[in-house]
Amino acid sequence: MMLKFKAWDKDKKVMSIIDEIDFNSGYILISTGYKSFNEVKLLQYTGFKDVHGVEIYEGDIVQDCYSREVSFIEFKEGAFYITFSM
Repeated sequence: MMLKFKAWDKDKKVMSIIDEIDFNSGYILISTGYKSFNEVKLLQYTGFKDVHGVEIYEGDIVQDCYSREVSFIEFKEGAFYITFSM
């Protein structure tokens, strides 16, 4: 699976598609312009989609269709987890 990310712009409080990541300079190009790694939060694609075909990313808030419990997606210890602590 190819790694895929989206970015949360901490200043503008919007989610953005990433056009380019430059690890050498430490900058990311998103729809609102160039941002440093400190100005955005990178969210990695889990490889899964919801029942509507929408991609699920780290940090997304999800709801269990059976228990209706709300949780969020977290990446730790090399795997994605659903954390039921909300």
